[in-house]
Amino acid sequence: MKKESILMFVVTLITLVAFNASSSIVNADSIEYANTSKLGHMKSSEVKIYRELADSSTSFNTGETYLNEVFYIKKQAKINNELYYLISKEPSSQNGVIGWVKSTDIESRDHVTIDKSEKILYITGTGTAYNKAWGGSKNSVYGSLFPYKSREFKIHLTERVGNETWYRGILDGKTVFISESNLSMKEENATSKLGHLKSSGVKIYKQLVEPSTSFNAGETYLNEVFYIKKQATINDELYYLISKEPSSVNGVIGWVKSSDVESRDHSTIDRLDKVLYITGTGLAYNKAWGGSKNTVFSNLSTYKLREFKVHLTERVGNEIWYRGYLDGKAVFIKSDFLSFGKETTISKLGHIRNSMVKIFQSLGPEQEYIEAGETYTNAVYYIKKQSEVNGQIFYLISKEPSSTNGVVGWVNSKDLTTYDHVTISKESKSFYVKGTGSAYSKAWGGSKDAVYPNLSIYKSQEFKVILTEKVGNNTWYRGILDGNTVFIHESYLTTKEESATSKLGHLKGSEVKIYKELVDTSTAFNAGSTYLNEVFYIKKQAAIYDELYYLISREPSSVNGVIGWVKSTDINSQDHVTIDKLDKTLHFTGTGSAYNKAWGGSENTVYEDLSPYRSQQFKIHLTELVGNEIWYRGFLNGEAIFIHEDYLTTKEESATSKLGKLKSSEVKIYKELVDPTTAFKADETLLSEVFYIKKQATINDEGYYLISREPSSVNGVIGWVKSTDIDSRDHVTIDKSDKILYIKGTGVAYDKAWGGSKNIVYGNLSSYKSREFKIHLTERIGNETWYRGLLDGEYVFIHEDYLTTKEESATS
Repeated sequence: MKKESILMFVVTLITLVAFNASSSIVNADSIEYANTSKLGHMKSSEVKIYRELADSSTSFNTGETYLNEVFYIKKQAKINNELYYLISKEPSSQNGVIGWVKSTDIESRDHVTIDKSEKILYITGTGTAYNKAWGGSKNSVYGSLFPYKSREFKIHLTERVGNETWYRGILDGKTVFISESNLSMKEENATSKLGHLKSSGVKIYKQLVEPSTSFNAGETYLNEVFYIKKQATINDELYYLISKEPSSVNGVIGWVKSSDVESRDHSTIDRLDKVLYITGTGLAYNKAWGGSKNTVFSNLSTYKLREFKVHLTERVGNEIWYRGYLDGKAVFIKSDFLSFGKETTISKLGHIRNSMVKIFQSLGPEQEYIEAGETYTNAVYYIKKQSEVNGQIFYLISKEPSSTNGVVGWVNSKDLTTYDHVTISKESKSFYVKGTGSAYSKAWGGSKDAVYPNLSIYKSQEFKVILTEKVGNNTWYRGILDGNTVFIHESYLTTKEESATSKLGHLKGSEVKIYKELVDTSTAFNAGSTYLNEVFYIKKQAAIYDELYYLISREPSSVNGVIGWVKSTDINSQDHVTIDKLDKTLHFTGTGSAYNKAWGGSENTVYEDLSPYRSQQFKIHLTELVGNEIWYRGFLNGEAIFIHEDYLTTKEESATSKLGKLKSSEVKIYKELVDPTTAFKADETLLSEVFYIKKQATINDEGYYLISREPSSVNGVIGWVKSTDIDSRDHVTIDKSDKILYIKGTGVAYDKAWGGSKNIVYGNLSSYKSREFKIHLTERIGNETWYRGLLDGEYVFIHEDYLTTKEESATS
C-alpha cells in the first residue's frame, strides 16, 4: 500500500507541472493581431501589464506609476476571444511601449487626426491644458487656464478622441492639447460708435487678446475720442477696435474691452447746409463728443451769437453734434451750445398753462415736439434762456436752474405763466413754521413740486433759511425741514421773539419733548426719568407764532448748563427773583428738606431730613423769591443749600438776670447759638461753678442761656446752653446800701453769690465767728438773700443764713 501511494503522488505531480507549463505558452498561430488608433487610461493600480503577450511571468501591476496618464494604443491582439491593447507613451507600437493590457482593464476611446490646418480659437479660461489629447493629471501642462482667459490659441493640429475634439497649439511657448469645451471662437462684426477710454490703466491689444502685444493706455490715449468701426466677442466678452479715423483699417490703435471704454452709438443724420447761432458756452472739437485733446476752441464766449454754417449733422448717443467752419477751422459743436434763433440769458419761473401746450426739443426746422400732458403740468420750471425765432419768443424750460442740465425743451412764451426770478440773498436766518400752507422743492412750486403738502404737523418748528428768492412780488425762503431742502412762501413763516426772563420750572412728565434746537424735531428727545423731579433755571423764553417756549438750564444762565427748549405748557414754572444778598442768620425748625436749588425736586435734595439740625444756626447769604415763597441759601456742613422759609425760624433774644450752674459734664455749650461746629462739652472744668446769665434766646420754643463769668453778656462769656441743661435762679440787686451784719461762724464765703465749690473764698467761717461784716451790696438769688462785703481783705458773698444782726450776735 505504501508503494502505491508514493506512485500516485508522483503521477499527480507530473500532471500538474505539465499542465502549468502548457498554460504559460500560447501558440503564436492562435493570436490575432491588428492595427488600431486609440487613447486609453488605466482603470486601477491593480491592472496587470504584460511585457510579453499573455505571459504571466512577464506581468507586473500598474501601481501608481501608470495611473492618471493617457497612453497611445496603436496595436491590439485577440487571444481566445480576449482582446489586449499595446499601450505606449508615444504614438507608436514600437517606440515608448509599456506593454499589453486587457481591453477590459483600460478605458479607451478612438483617436483620429481630423486635420492639420492652422486656425485660431480663444481660451475660455476653464479647464486644463495637456501634453496629449485627453490627458490625465500626469499629462497636465497648465492645471488652470483661467490666467489665459480670452488668450488667442493658434492651432496646427485637430484630433478627435471618442466624440470629443482636441486642439493642439502653442501656449506660452509650450505645445499643448486643449479640449474643444475650453475654447471658443471670435465673432467679429461691423459697428459705428465713438468712445473714450476710462483710465490710464486700460489694456490695449495690438492683436486681439494677445498679452504679448498689449500695452497700457497711459496718458497718451486719455481725454480723446476714438472711432469704433469693428467689434468682436470672445467668451461672451465684447471688444472694440479703436481708431483715430472713421475706419477699421486706417488710424487703428488696437482692441480694448468694451467695459474699459465709455461708448455711444455714432450715426450721420444728414449733410444738409444750415445756419445756427453760437450761444457762447461750451467748446468746439475736431471730432464729435471730443475730449480735451480734441479741443479746437476751449472758450466760445467770444463767438456768442456768431453764425455757424453747418454742413454735417451727427448723432452721438442721444446728443446732436454739428460740424461747420469757425475761423477757418472745421469743428464739431454740441447742439446745447447752438441755437436756431438769437438767444439771450434771462431768469424766470414758469408754469405750463394746460396739457395741450407743445414742448419743442429744438428750435430747428424739424420742429419735433411733445405735448405737456399730465407729465409736465402742475409743476414749476426754471427759465434761464430765451430765443427769438421769426418774431416769436420761446423759453427754454428746465427742471434745474440751468440752461444745460435738467432741460425739458422750448415752449412758446404765450403758453406759459411766468414771473421774474431773483436771488435776494444767501444769508442764513431762522424762521418758524406757522403750520399753514405747503412746502415745495422749488419756489412757487406746483402740486408736483410739493414736498410737504400740509405744514400743520411742523407748526412752530424752526426753519433754517439758507437762500431768499423773489418770484414776481412774492418772497420765498429755502431751507431744511425734516431733513429735506424745501421752499416756503413768506406768508407761511413767522419770526421768533426771544426775550430774557427769570423763572424756575419742573417738567410735568417723562413724555415732555425737549428740543436742543428750538423747535427742530430732529434734535428732540423725551425728558424720560433723567429730567424729572428736578428744578431748572429759565433765563430765556421765545414766542413762535402763538406758542411760548422756555429754555431750561441746570445753571442760572441761558448759555451754560443748557438742556434745551420746552413748551411753556409742559412745565410748571414760577417767577424767580433775588431779594437780597445780605448776610442774616435764621435757625432750623427741624422740618422739611434742604436742596441745591430753590424750589428743588427730589433730584435736588441735599438733606432730606432736617430734624437732626433743629434749632441749629443757618447763616444766610442769599434770599430769593420763587412765586410767592421765600427761599434762603446758606451753608450746612460746608455745602451750599436752599431752604424754604417755612423750615426756618428767627431767634428771639432778650436781656435777663440770672445765675446758673451746669447740671452735668455732658452739657453742650455753643460758642455760636446753635452752631454745632462751635459746640463743646462742659466737662469738669465748668462744673461746681456759678455763672452769670445776662442774655437769653428762644429758638423753636426752646430756651437758651448765655453763661458768663462776669455779670455781662459781652465780657467773660463762656457760651450758650439750653435752659434745661442749667440750674438757674433769678438774680436781682436789692440795694447797694452800706450795712453791718455779723458772721455766725457757720457756712462758706464765695466770690459770687450762690457760688459753687470753685467759687469758695473761705471754706470755713468758724474762725470769723462774731466778726463784723461790712456790707455794700445786697442781692436776691431766687428767694434767698446774699450779701457782699470785705472780709480779711477779700470781697466775698455770704448767704443770709450765715449772718446775723449785732443784737442777735450778742444774744447768741
